[in-house]
Amino acid sequence: MNNKKQSAFTLLELLVALAIFAIISVGAFQLVTQVTNYQQRSEQRMQAFNAISSVLNIMERELLQAIDRPIRDEFGDALPALVGDSQSIELTSGARISSPAALRAGHGAQADLLRSLYRLGLKHQEGTYISIWTRQQWDVLDRVQHSQAVQTLAIPLDQVNLRYLSHSRHWLTEWPDSSGHAQEQQPLPLAIELQLVTGQFGTITRLFEVSQ
Repeated sequence: MNNKKQSAFTLLELLVALAIFAIISVGAFQLVTQVTNYQQRSEQRMQAFNAISSVLNIMERELLQAIDRPIRDEFGDALPALVGDSQSIELTSGARISSPAALRAGHGAQADLLRSLYRLGLKHQEGTYISIWTRQQWDVLDRVQHSQAVQTLAIPLDQVNLRYLSHSRHWLTEWPDSSGHAQEQQPLPLAIELQLVTGQFGTITRLFEVSQ
């Protein structure tokens, strides 16, 4: 009789131990899942931040090496050395020349110059459209009808705002100036303000000096 009671009591203890183990296992699984999800979100956030930082650094380098070299587009129309509006900018730069001083001294060959276009566009993704900020480049300055740009960067953004500082110290939403604020036409603005609106990091504003 006592053996039966002892056996039943031991079985009860076993069931309680299994229940406690199951609860601990579920809690541990949830904790590991939360840590993994947090790590993945942190990595995604860091990747997004690095992508934005990379775009800003590349754009800063190109503007510091901007050069007064107008071009002709694929239709034969003349385009200024730098042309832009509130959501796009296209410019000629010596980004492949390692020394900005050499560029300003005129030591860069035509083959070293690049034409870059930054603009806000739409991309179809998972059944919807998202806004992306892209950078496209041409290896030739004066294009022909079959000239193709190569997309080198693309990051998702909610909004982009660009402003251009004229030599008369007026902020403009397009370049070249067509508002009459500038006392004379200038090929390149003094500076460019770029404002990026992101869902993750809010609004990021950068002021770029432009090579003169």
